[in-house]
Amino acid sequence: MFFKYLDSPAEGKKGIRSLLLLSVLGLILTLTKTIGAGAIIAVVIYFALNREYKKAGTFLLMFFMLMGAWILLKGMIWGFDTGAASQATTLIYKHPYDFSQGKETFSGYLMRIVDNSNLYLSKHFIKMIGFKGPTSISISPFITVILYVLFIFAFSSVYKKNKYLTFTGIFVFIMLGITFVSLQKIWDQYRLIVPYFPFIVLILTAGIIELFRKKKLIKYQMIAVIFLLTTVALTEKQTFNKIDIITLRSNLMGNKFKGYTDDWANYLKMAEYVGKKLDKNSYVACRKPNMARIMAGGKKFYGIYRINTSDPDSLLQQLRDRHVTHIIMASLRKNPLINNGQTINTVKRYMAFILKKYPDTFTLKHQIGRSEPAYLFYINYPEKEK
Repeated sequence: MFFKYLDSPAEGKKGIRSLLLLSVLGLILTLTKTIGAGAIIAVVIYFALNREYKKAGTFLLMFFMLMGAWILLKGMIWGFDTGAASQATTLIYKHPYDFSQGKETFSGYLMRIVDNSNLYLSKHFIKMIGFKGPTSISISPFITVILYVLFIFAFSSVYKKNKYLTFTGIFVFIMLGITFVSLQKIWDQYRLIVPYFPFIVLILTAGIIELFRKKKLIKYQMIAVIFLLTTVALTEKQTFNKIDIITLRSNLMGNKFKGYTDDWANYLKMAEYVGKKLDKNSYVACRKPNMARIMAGGKKFYGIYRINTSDPDSLLQQLRDRHVTHIIMASLRKNPLINNGQTINTVKRYMAFILKKYPDTFTLKHQIGRSEPAYLFYINYPEKEK
């Protein structure tokens, strides 16, 4: 939509309407995922770099007015929790699941940029373009620096020559910048840069093309062509190598659990069981609520992501306040590739703290799987002391 705006940057009332539409889309992005606010910053920076300060101010004012109206309306109906507070709180700590390690320091945030740059650029991005195998875990600061230098060169080459690539470069820089600063190193998941992958490729490809347009390198342009074609070939090879025809055939024939490891298959089967067997008034807590909801036909689950206290009464009260009736304890692996007995134990620890004081709180209602099983417990809330 911003590209369409750049194609016909109307003035007057029509221009105001166009900026209002962009503001609405910016609000939707931000409400969908907090990092979407980076798109707002990118638009403002683009206008500012082109000395269109009035447009930047108008766009920003409209966005804040819309956001204010949304917060007010939401507060009047559901209360004044914007939904981003808990997430923001997690990001300011050194460890997302262990707050006892304390809050992040300034030098810590700088180290996040270094660590995440190496992880997401020299590891995940290089795997995405085919130059590393899908199971590679190696990082290379040298490759990270090369990618940064190429990005800077690409942006400086297209700046003001190509308005679309200029904005794309700003957008990528802002979104990756927010990602690298805000996320702790422990996340290390390629999915976090997947939305920006095509834009990164676009900018870096532009940089390679501009590099080989230099007089000293123009006669070597075929190297750039071969490099880009090699990237396409390698990614295609990886894609086809990852396709399991037998599993795909089973999936198409209705076996939706074929291809999952036992830990995930049992967990998802339990979620499906909850959707089919428990009554509509039941509310189940688990570690991966969104995946469970998909398998349960849309039934809502309460997510237990972290433990902020070891006090059993407080933990029970959190469940009681949300009217949770059941809890799923799964055997999801810490390392998805290896069944070594180490699992994501957030729910187990949550229950263990409660059981120390109230040993009769949980009643086993159903078990799925013998290897890496999933358990469904009913919660027997102890009577409150008078």
